[in-house]
Amino acid sequence: MRRLGLATLVAALGVLVPQYASAGAGMPDHHQMVALYVIDHNGDTPVSDAVLVAYAQPFQKILEGCRINVDDLTNRVLALADQAGWNGGRTVTSLEMLRAIARRISWPLTTPHGCGYIYNLAEAHMETGGP
Repeated sequence: MRRLGLATLVAALGVLVPQYASAGAGMPDHHQMVALYVIDHNGDTPVSDAVLVAYAQPFQKILEGCRINVDDLTNRVLALADQAGWNGGRTVTSLEMLRAIARRISWPLTTPHGCGYIYNLAEAHMETGGP
């Protein structure tokens, strides 16, 4: 089953985000964490921000270690998870993809790198079923 299209995602977020606007004030990139969660859980909304922490930790590590902005990272993770799942014939969630990317960032986070090769490596590993 293919993931929701970008237009569907944007429409869904327009409905979801207002109810989380005040709750997510302390979590960086709350809007994107909700988006990733909703897609991973077939449209179900998170019951609390506590479940979003699992997404936020690798997401923030990638933002700090790679030269990429929040929206591009969100879209890239969704695309990589979809590609890995499609090519590997299995379901790959955005959370799994975030963790696969983050675990490959081994340099000091104070020096962001271009991470194209990291994204490709993580996708290839997830495609074959490995972390």
